[in-house]
Amino acid sequence: MNVQQPIVSRRIRELEEELGTALFDRSTAGAKLTPVGEDFAAMAARILNDLQRLSNRRRAAVQGRRGNVSLGFYKSLSSGGFRTTLRRFRENHPDIGLDLREALSPN
Repeated sequence: MNVQQPIVSRRIRELEEELGTALFDRSTAGAKLTPVGEDFAAMAARILNDLQRLSNRRRAAVQGRRGNVSLGFYKSLSSGGFRTTLRRFRENHPDIGLDLREALSPN
């Protein structure tokens, strides 16, 4: 991560001071997470995972792979190829919602 160990240690101590509790049990043999540290690490991992998913969803929306589409159609078109095309679209783009609006034929 290109961060020197003393900087990481200082940031951890600062975090522990801010939280008012130790995240690590330190000894000459090394450091081990405390129960609070284990809980904190698990929660932090979930937050980072959620941030990644949010970023992925945003990227998908910007690229047009996520969102909603409103589509108007005449009932006469709702059979055959149109139905097949809609089914394929839904299978291939599950993150895009379809809002279908049936209209009366202009005849």
